[in-house]
Amino acid sequence: YANIKSRITGNSQHCSVKMYDIAIDQKRGFAYTTPIMNEYIAQINLTTKTQSGSVAYPYTTSFTISYVYVNPFNGYLLCGNIDASPSMMYLVNPANSQSLGSYTFNSAQGGIAFDTVRNRIFIGDGTKIKILNGGNMTVLDSINVGYTVSSIVFDSLCTKIYVSSRNLIGGNSQIKEINCLAPFTTIRTLALPISTVCGVIAADSGRNRFVLVNPDTIITANMSNGAITMTKR
Repeated sequence: YANIKSRITGNSQHCSVKMYDIAIDQKRGFAYTTPIMNEYIAQINLTTKTQSGSVAYPYTTSFTISYVYVNPFNGYLLCGNIDASPSMMYLVNPANSQSLGSYTFNSAQGGIAFDTVRNRIFIGDGTKIKILNGGNMTVLDSINVGYTVSSIVFDSLCTKIYVSSRNLIGGNSQIKEINCLAPFTTIRTLALPISTVCGVIAADSGRNRFVLVNPDTIITANMSNGAITMTKR
């Protein structure tokens, strides 16, 4: 937490509150952090580098640890208790802590990505991607990926998504390129010559590469053929 606090506020002095997660709303100039075992999400103004408010969770938070995301389209927060069963994700307006909707996962919770053009939220739920309305979390559609979803990344134009596998398939990690508009056709499947599970964190079309990560390594792979171009621990 000291490192996060230093980067956001410029002050790394001791603080008794430990943070679990952080989300940045670049468009509106706020950072949101989730204190461990606390009843609110802290809002930090990135211009003044001070806490500007707090957002109440829409669920009981005693002895819980929560994650947080920001929908870039409208600035709404998505949060959830990492230990909840069944796993649920909530949509909250940070201006008034109003709960706007929720989604209950049917299987393993996977990655999340935001369609900043159409205000849709893509979330991994087992072997499916559920497409949600970014204003109220209602389910708009579903994509059957065919393997357990790990990470989801949009291309720069929000026309395609890249979906990585949570498990090795035939001894390799896989990435599927899928059209993000109905009928959600799979454009191609790319097998990476990597014997460890990796999640995609960026699709860098300018350099024709995927940036991937596993627990201890950053990897880049050619977007055309999957060839590994860099590994760095």
